[in-house]
Amino acid sequence: MSAAPILSAMAGGALGIAGVVVVSFFLLFHTAMATLLVSALPELWRQWDLTDDEALAPIMRSEALPTVSVVVTGRAGRLWTTATLRTLLALRYPRHEVVLVHDGEASGFLRTLIEHFDLYQVPPAILVSVPTGPVRGYYRSRRHGKLFVIDKPHTGHADDLNAALNASRFPYVLTMDVSTHLEPQALTRLMRPFLLGEPVASVAGTTRVGHGAHATAPQEVVAGVPMRLLDGVQAVEQLRDRIYVRLGWNRFGGRLPDGGTVMLHRREQLLELDGYRTGVADPERDLVRRLRAALRGRLATAVPTLPDAVAWRLAPERLRLVAEHRAMGHRHRIEELLAWRAAPDASAATTGKRAALVLAVLTLAPVMELLGYLLLVVALLRDGPAAPFVALFLLAVPGYAVLLSLWAVAFEWASAGTLRSWRDAARLCVFAVAEQLGYRQRIMWARLRATGAAGVYLSGWRRATRAGHGPSLTCRPDA
Repeated sequence: MSAAPILSAMAGGALGIAGVVVVSFFLLFHTAMATLLVSALPELWRQWDLTDDEALAPIMRSEALPTVSVVVTGRAGRLWTTATLRTLLALRYPRHEVVLVHDGEASGFLRTLIEHFDLYQVPPAILVSVPTGPVRGYYRSRRHGKLFVIDKPHTGHADDLNAALNASRFPYVLTMDVSTHLEPQALTRLMRPFLLGEPVASVAGTTRVGHGAHATAPQEVVAGVPMRLLDGVQAVEQLRDRIYVRLGWNRFGGRLPDGGTVMLHRREQLLELDGYRTGVADPERDLVRRLRAALRGRLATAVPTLPDAVAWRLAPERLRLVAEHRAMGHRHRIEELLAWRAAPDASAATTGKRAALVLAVLTLAPVMELLGYLLLVVALLRDGPAAPFVALFLLAVPGYAVLLSLWAVAFEWASAGTLRSWRDAARLCVFAVAEQLGYRQRIMWARLRATGAAGVYLSGWRRATRAGHGPSLTCRPDA
């Protein structure tokens, strides 16, 4: 008997088993996302009830609302920074201040800020509660009493946040990137859980993808559905993964913030933690993790996400930049989870198990998807489009993902009020389908490479640790 039929049968059996594994993985993965979307429904209903609560309305319009310091960090151009500051100074809130960190060279655009806002230098009468790097100067505005500017060299994002934390005067601190556009009612909406006495440690606001006003004013963000294909695909991705799936995590205590998330904290709690740690990939995520660990055993440990439209941003205009951003975030998440499991404060068994589960899903997802595409090609070459695996894979991966995206679009249509007409909703539905035709595959490849890079980093860390001189996973030298 020839060995060829036996080998062919064995190969077919192996491919069949691999196909079952891939399809089962994505069915479970997407079903977990669907479960989180279902969990978001009670949160949406609750927000609708609060919005319609007539007894709460006078409180939200009261002049006695808690004071808030809006901390602005990050880098942007002159026009963008000045436009952001004007928007923040015009927020509809009884009393707030804006603390901007001008992080750059001494020859940066501080002169532009001085001219636009009539800034003047003030003595460094700041109580340094958290140690920071050197500061070149502090400035106030003659035109806007709410504005305070810190001029300092570039020493990292965490150091900028700590410098602004020292300079903040008010009991609540909102942190945001300079490239983010806040809605006029953003502070009132974010303050709502604190005013209602809910057991929350901090509150995360959702950031949606908008579009530029026009070519002559690219620094102005318009709240609405983007027109360009790449922007629209990112808008759908943002709605699904970073708004409504994240909203479902509220039922389980909330999820750690992603980069660019608008966060509202109690200032005293940040000072108790000695502010933000330097040398970590994402200081905001690290702070929320430490805040939860410090408050463990108390009631106020949740970090809920609010579904309200509080912030907008522009999406990267090139697919290569989007892929690089997703890859960087993916690698940081993997390294962060490894650090979380190794950290001394990760004492709870459930914390370690949850980190291990999320780590396994993060590392396996791009590998399984690539394997699925390879099996799809083999199935098409062997049996053609009629192969059972072809239909199962298309239904379990792109088909299920489109369904989840349409679900998120339906939530946005029913709850947020950001879709002005049925045309906006229809455009998002088209973008939801287009996401699976090239964009998803490019992001998958970027995350696959990031997974490999994180594995190389982990191997080097383990070798160095065994030698007795390894760096801490939480303090990456290249962060």
